[in-house]
Amino acid sequence: MAIGMLFQTAYYFVDLYFVARLGDAAVAGVGTAGNLQFFIMAVTQVLSVGTMVLISHCAGRKDAEEGTLVYNQSLTLAGITALLTLLLGYTAGFAWVDAIAASSETARLGRAYLAWFLPALALQFPLAAMMSTLRATGIARPTMVIQMATVGLNALLAPILITGWGTGYPMGVAGAALASVVAIVVANGLALVYFSRLEHFVRFDAARLRPHLATWRRMFGIGIPAALEFGLMFVSMAEVAQFMASLLEGRLFTTPATLDTMLAPRSTEMSGYGLGIFGATVRGLRGYGHSGFWGTTAMVFPDAGRSIAIAVTEQRELRMANAVMGEVLALLGAGRSHEAFLARPSDSPAQGVAALRMCGGTVRTTRNMFRSWLST
Repeated sequence: MAIGMLFQTAYYFVDLYFVARLGDAAVAGVGTAGNLQFFIMAVTQVLSVGTMVLISHCAGRKDAEEGTLVYNQSLTLAGITALLTLLLGYTAGFAWVDAIAASSETARLGRAYLAWFLPALALQFPLAAMMSTLRATGIARPTMVIQMATVGLNALLAPILITGWGTGYPMGVAGAALASVVAIVVANGLALVYFSRLEHFVRFDAARLRPHLATWRRMFGIGIPAALEFGLMFVSMAEVAQFMASLLEGRLFTTPATLDTMLAPRSTEMSGYGLGIFGATVRGLRGYGHSGFWGTTAMVFPDAGRSIAIAVTEQRELRMANAVMGEVLALLGAGRSHEAFLARPSDSPAQGVAALRMCGGTVRTTRNMFRSWLST
């Protein structure tokens, strides 16, 4: 399952790799729209894990009839979720991109990418249903072959479609998304061929596509817990900043004393560290927050009315986030808003691209402005 998830995200990361040559705004746009990939991963886990566990149990009992029912129900759920993905994506997805994008150009490129990428997201559901069934009955190698081949196809098509090599029609970020769509269409086709030739334990049966709620409940009962942890990957920095503000403003606890207990220093080795929250003075302002090992830090400055969340895309550059926190606070000044900040090492670890997302508007800071800050 872990390898399957790796290839599932590989389509998106291949797109990011080639889109990087189009500039920072293109990367930000694809990254913004591509956040939906992690949400889709969480939903496909419900289908994948539920299907694989139930069918593997059927295989162990040699109950082919029950296994066939589960497989066909997984196809029904895959079809429903694929249609919902397209429906919600094309009706609400663009507004979502506009809401979280750091600039109008980022939003424009994000919408262009999402418009072409949504079919690839939708097609991951039937692919997950077939792949999980094959694995459940002991057929694992073909699934690896399909995924490796189609990721390679994506890597081959992406630069051609993005730049227009040989076609004379450069598509930019839309070309990256189209490359993923073509690759996943081919993956579904190959999976169908493998399934028809190699899978003999279960079979397609149109009569069993009718919704069977008891089977759905069993699949959800197994799959939803496995998917919850992946849903957390969908949380953005803006939401982290908002959560921290809600926490430190006392809006999450019914008993105010709970927050006081969290903030009270308890560690003799780390000054100002309470129960999961540390206190620190930045630019003369007292702040409270927490840092994550994998490159994220978030702090709330009550006196300034600011909640700031910062992430770096390389864990070893966490010092970048800590160094920039004070500069971000000084740049924004006092007010009431939540900010999200992303630093991406580019030419060297000391250089980066940054964008601040604010409730009242957007402040865009360029690489040159942050170069001196990130070099400290």
